[in-house]
Amino acid sequence: MLHSLREYLEATGQLDQFELSDLTPTIVDAWLSWQLNEKNVTVSTINTRLSALKAYLKAATLQDQSLAPSYQAIAALRSLEKPKIISPEAIEAILSVIPEQELRDQFLLNVLFDTGCRAEELIALTPQDATIESNGLGQIWLDRDGPSERVIFLGPDSRKLLQPYLASVAQQQWLFTKPGTTQALTVGDLDELVERYAAQACYSDMPRPVTAAMVRSARAMQLYREGMAPIFISAVLDSSAEETLCLINPTLKRISAKKFNLPSANVNMIHGNWGLVFHPSPAAVTFQVMMGKPAASRLICQRRMSPEIQVDDQAIPFPLS
Repeated sequence: MLHSLREYLEATGQLDQFELSDLTPTIVDAWLSWQLNEKNVTVSTINTRLSALKAYLKAATLQDQSLAPSYQAIAALRSLEKPKIISPEAIEAILSVIPEQELRDQFLLNVLFDTGCRAEELIALTPQDATIESNGLGQIWLDRDGPSERVIFLGPDSRKLLQPYLASVAQQQWLFTKPGTTQALTVGDLDELVERYAAQACYSDMPRPVTAAMVRSARAMQLYREGMAPIFISAVLDSSAEETLCLINPTLKRISAKKFNLPSANVNMIHGNWGLVFHPSPAAVTFQVMMGKPAASRLICQRRMSPEIQVDDQAIPFPLS
């Protein structure tokens, strides 16, 4: 606890000649936020450190009564609440508890995370929207023939489940139905399913309840951690600039979106291992988001959209070239 507090004070230029009596609720609150946002410390660990600091100050006050005002003010600080967001690691914990015999649930939740789609998009899927290419790639068509149409290429876990699941639902109208019926799932059904497995998962910072919308945010966080630029995430998730920023970090305040004009000619946009390939036309832009070097790239998303999309340049932490 003291090591972490010292590290914070040093990082913020407050360490020199700092005395215990200088500690205020404002400093402690800033220290807690620094751990959460800068050091990625879990809420449980932060709260443990806060409790340890309170105990330390209480003991110090018994030896030095001049510390009593600081102790009383800091003792009144509340522990952090678990955030109403879910991390990619928590999603992995949820997926790990789904029984093998629950094929629908396994495939459904893997697809929900792989695609980062909206709950409404998932429950509208039909068996024809899930396909297997000749090269073995599994893909999901979201909002097919609609304004947000895009193809998301599935990850390895979803691909393994795709063929056996399609065989079990070939005659259904909907890709995912209520158990024992031919009725499509509702958003409420989907939220209930996600929460049921979240309750069984062993993960210390699991928020409750967990909803399908929170899974979408976890996917955005994962893509961002892997180095995908926010403009690419916006394309994959079909999200506005403001929504993309909030999906990546739901604790951030929304900020005004600015327009980003796509190139007017065929061009590759590269950053790190991520690339965006544009094929513009007067009516629309067809592009692909892929990961890895061209010789061994993994296609993530393919779609058409208006030649102009919304993206927040403040949310892009690096230049795109």
